Amino acid sequence: MGWVSAGDYEVALDDGKVVCRNASGRRLKSVPPKIAEDPAVVELRQLVK
Repeated sequence: MGWVSAGDYEVALDDGKVVCRNASGRRLKSVPPKIAEDPAVVELRQLVK
């Protein structure tokens, strides 16, 4: 699955976990709280349930 825009970030699924990267492409350790309720993040979380 590819990366999906979520605010100023991009999110994707990796081994059943939602992962996030910033605008410069650096992968973050966790999804920032300010985008946790973004529709893209919510949809990805629903896919792994």
